[in-house]
Amino acid sequence: MTMSEQPKKMTVPKQPKTNSAKAAKPAEPSVNYQQLTTELDSIMAELQRQDLDVDAALKHYQRGLELVEQLERYLKTAENQVTELKTKFNTDNI
Repeated sequence: MTMSEQPKKMTVPKQPKTNSAKAAKPAEPSVNYQQLTTELDSIMAELQRQDLDVDAALKHYQRGLELVEQLERYLKTAENQVTELKTKFNTDNI
């Protein structure tokens, strides 16, 4: 093999370094509880179709799990806000 016939070395571009934990997850768009549940209901209806392709079903299933995770975070945030309000106003029964 001559010098001109040697394979070229490939270089991999470097990824920017981040120290923030927030950089690990992309920011979620601002959506409300109703929008999340409506999309999840739509996915559930799609998954119940008899003619649904396996690949499409997997994509729907994955999106459904993502929505469930978002809904759980949404509800936990709401629960924390209620707890803070109760503490702020010194009430035990709302």
